[in-house]
Amino acid sequence: MRLKQITHWLDPILLIGLFTSIAIGVVMVETGNDTMSGLIIGLLSAIITLLIDAIARIHKAESSFKEAAGLMRIFSDEVVGTALRGLAKVYEEIARYDFDHYHKIADAALDECLARLREIASGSVSVLSKSPQAYGMVGFYQAQRNIKVIHAGPMQFWTSDFGSGKYIELNRATAKRGVQITRIFALTSEQTKNYVAILKEQEKAGIRVLIVRPDRVDHEFMIFDDRILVDFDVDDKGEYRREKIILDPAQVKRTSEQFQQLIDRYAKSIKDSISAM
Repeated sequence: MRLKQITHWLDPILLIGLFTSIAIGVVMVETGNDTMSGLIIGLLSAIITLLIDAIARIHKAESSFKEAAGLMRIFSDEVVGTALRGLAKVYEEIARYDFDHYHKIADAALDECLARLREIASGSVSVLSKSPQAYGMVGFYQAQRNIKVIHAGPMQFWTSDFGSGKYIELNRATAKRGVQITRIFALTSEQTKNYVAILKEQEKAGIRVLIVRPDRVDHEFMIFDDRILVDFDVDDKGEYRREKIILDPAQVKRTSEQFQQLIDRYAKSIKDSISAM
C-alpha cells in the first residue's frame, strides 16, 4: 500500500529522466572519464529532468484549474447547477436499490437526457408544434427586425377560426411595431385567383405578400431576424405537427439566401400575378 501511494505521485517521465541521469554518470565513470565530470553531467541531467517535469506539472495543474473553474461556472448557474445537483442526488438514491436491471433502466434514461441535450447543443432541435417548446408563435412576439415566411400548405388555414382570428391579428400587431414580415405563398394561378381576398387581407395587415409556383418550394419555414430558422412539418390539413428550431449560423444564412433568391427570380406581387392570368 505504501509503495502504491509513492508511485501514484511519481511521474513516469521523472523516473525515466532520473534513471537516465544516473546511467550517464555511471557509464562515464566506467569508461574512464573523470569521476567528478561524470557526476556533474549526471547531476545536470537530473536537474534538467526535474525542471521539465516541474513545467509539465504546472501546465497540468493549470489545465485542471481551468476545468475546475469551468465546472464552478456551470454549477453556479441557477438552472443548470440545481439540475445537476438534483440529478446526482436522484441517481444516488437509485443506486441504493440492489437490482441490476433497474440500474440499466436508469442508465438508459440518463443516456436519453444526454442525447437530447447534445441535439440542442448542435444548434438544431425538433419539438412538437403545439407544445410549450414550440417557437413558431413566440417568434412573432420576440422578432425585432424581420420575419421571412414560406407558406406552402393548404390555404384553408387562413379561413379557420385561429388563422383568420388570433394568428392574423398577431401578424398585424407585429408589423405595426415595425417588424418587416415577408410571406411567400406557393400557389398556382388558379389558387391565386380563388384566394385573392385572403392575400389582399394579408397586405392590409402590413405584410409583404409574394407568390411563387408550388414547384419552387418543398416545405414551410420561418426565419426570425436572420438568426433563428424554424422548419415546419405540415400534415395534409395544413396543421403543423413538429417544428425544427435551428440556430446554426451557416444553415440560417444559407436558407435566408435561398429565400432572397426565390424573391429575385420567381416571386410576383398579387397585382402582377393577377395581371399575368
